[in-house]
Amino acid sequence: MPLEGDIILDLSRMDRVLELDEDTMSVTVEPGMLLQDLQAYVEARGLFYPPDPGEKASSIGGNISTNAGGMRAVKYGVTRDYVRGLEVVLADGTVMQVGGKQVKDASGLSLKHLLIGLEGSSPSSQSACCALFPSPRPRSACLCRMPT
Repeated sequence: MPLEGDIILDLSRMDRVLELDEDTMSVTVEPGMLLQDLQAYVEARGLFYPPDPGEKASSIGGNISTNAGGMRAVKYGVTRDYVRGLEVVLADGTVMQVGGKQVKDASGLSLKHLLIGLEGSSPSSQSACCALFPSPRPRSACLCRMPT
């Protein structure tokens, strides 16, 4: 809940895919993009974005700010595991890039990982570069009962 003097940012109109890079298996999106829209976009191209919290209409920026997990987290991990880079705006207006498309971009402390999961107490995100994978093969399961 906002308190006196707090600021609320509505990023819902920042909902575009900025870049799909199939060479690095990454997609860069604005923070207002909905999870269901991102998943539909990449699945139409034979790709897979694993994080899947229960609310499909959540925004990517919201998922990053809460480090959302969901049922797939047991197998695939949480949002933090798929964010490769962030472009953020600090309180003084400075724009800062942390991380990037490449999997390994620095050694030591990861500022990107410190910013994920701060639930609104962090800088405002302008874009996020997220890792993708090839779509998993469809599977089905069957339970058979033998007659007694």
